[in-house]
Amino acid sequence: MPEPTGKVVVLAALPAEGAQPRALEVNSIDCLLVCSIPTPLDQTIQNLDMPVANQEYSTEIPEGTQLLVVQCRQLSAVQIAFAPFATSPPFFTLKSTRTLALAAPNCVSGTLYARSSIANRTLELITWSCGLAP
Repeated sequence: MPEPTGKVVVLAALPAEGAQPRALEVNSIDCLLVCSIPTPLDQTIQNLDMPVANQEYSTEIPEGTQLLVVQCRQLSAVQIAFAPFATSPPFFTLKSTRTLALAAPNCVSGTLYARSSIANRTLELITWSCGLAP
């Protein structure tokens, strides 16, 4: 039997600051993501500062990313898109205290666009990559 070549990554949404931890319920609004990602795994942490309200900011997603996790450092909702807001009206609103996790087993890269209706917000991104290009 061949040796396993991947590892399992489990991410779970943590309770809001000051809230009591509780059991994770799969049928609740908690986020649970389980996926297999080949090793070796490279991790990158990025902070996207958004000092001006309602202004579009962008950051590059590293080439070969297989898992992307995004959250706002402060308790604010943030709008996220994969094309500039002027050319792509559809966007995703990441609610305050929530984390977005995207798994892309075939590797992705590109630009992530974000904006906040409140000034001085920071979008935190963590990406995991296996070093494989598409």
